[in-house]
Amino acid sequence: MRNNWRRPRGMETVQINAYVSPDVKARLDAIAAAADVPQWVVIEAALRSGTPGPNGIPLEWDLVGPNGETLPIELKKSA
Repeated sequence: MRNNWRRPRGMETVQINAYVSPDVKARLDAIAAAADVPQWVVIEAALRSGTPGPNGIPLEWDLVGPNGETLPIELKKSA
């Protein structure tokens, strides 16, 4: 991986820590290696992809719950 991937000086960032399935980690590694970019570039590109629905979740995303069920992507009212 290149070491010249840098953000502009002073750009705000925050740290994340996430546990993912081994197959997801392998896919992240493969995409980053194929594109010759750091993992954060792949993660940011993935999260910025898709057409946001009315609730902000990309319409193309299938979110899966803890038991493997597809979660309904619907607009929920906030209090």
